[in-house]
Amino acid sequence: MAYKVDHEYDYLFKIVLIGDSGVGKSNILSRFTRNEFCLESKSTIGVEFATRTLQNHCHSAVYILFGDIWPISRYNSSV
Repeated sequence: MAYKVDHEYDYLFKIVLIGDSGVGKSNILSRFTRNEFCLESKSTIGVEFATRTLQNHCHSAVYILFGDIWPISRYNSSV
């Protein structure tokens, strides 16, 4: 899947959050990208993507693409 970015950046980081179900991966993603936190969030089904652009100390633009993936162990147990 391709992602189009409307602005220029100097560095691109792609980060995938992996861990057990119900540990807060989606809330970490939401807090960092949208400054939101929900105690009553539901489990992710599939993949959730979010982005954030930051400026580093050298004033370079850093574009970060996060992926929150549905746990593989849950997929394997449902097959």
